[in-house]
Amino acid sequence: MSERKVTTIPVIPSFQHLRKVGVYCRVSSVRTDQLRSMSAQASHLTKTVLNSSRWRLIDIYLDFHSGLDDNKPELQRLINDCKDRVIDTILTKSVSRFGRNTAKMISLLRELSSIGVRVIFENEEIDTSKYESEFLITLIEAFAQEESYNRSENIFWGIEKGMKDGTSKLYNRRCFGYRKNENGDLEIFPEEAKIVCLIFDLYLQGNSILSIINELESKEILTPSGKKKWCNQTVVKILTNEKYIGNVLLKKTYTDGFPNRK
Repeated sequence: MSERKVTTIPVIPSFQHLRKVGVYCRVSSVRTDQLRSMSAQASHLTKTVLNSSRWRLIDIYLDFHSGLDDNKPELQRLINDCKDRVIDTILTKSVSRFGRNTAKMISLLRELSSIGVRVIFENEEIDTSKYESEFLITLIEAFAQEESYNRSENIFWGIEKGMKDGTSKLYNRRCFGYRKNENGDLEIFPEEAKIVCLIFDLYLQGNSILSIINELESKEILTPSGKKKWCNQTVVKILTNEKYIGNVLLKKTYTDGFPNRK
């Protein structure tokens, strides 16, 4: 009697039982290097999902905001999709991609956990479906927050030092009526300077901001950004810019302490 040949057919997970994965990526700005980082993050994480037989890619969420900024529209869209049961698994590069505020991070993860959503941080190899993950995330996030604070303090120190010793690039930031020469110093740009003088002359003659705007538009003079329509704020900024009387005033605006950033 001949031996039967048995062919083993691998079990293919039911499409309905695949984890519904959302990939979340974040960078701090839209600078060229940050865009490359975003592309690398999204490409790698997407491949990771597609190469898994247990995962199904639902959507990719991309935020271009600082980790300290609460305004992350794509993260909010992701959370809403989780609440609507569209997503049940979130894959992201690292803990710091979710943000740099420990308290807010833990609160968010608890909220997601309460609706049955797991979050996987690839770099740290943390899966929030495991009971010890919250403790690990707290440690890692606290370290990331402290690192961000130190970086912020170093940047602030550098800006302050540049202001004190006169090397700050803020001193010669270009404004309407000026341009930079070959040495990077400001010099008068005659064509624009005539417009600046006209604005000041009209103001000294007693004209209101609206009257000045009407005069500029009647002469078909373009705004600093090349537009036909002038706005109140543009004229006000020119009239209140101390560079036109030979001064430079720095630190006009102030950012409060870490991590609130207002």
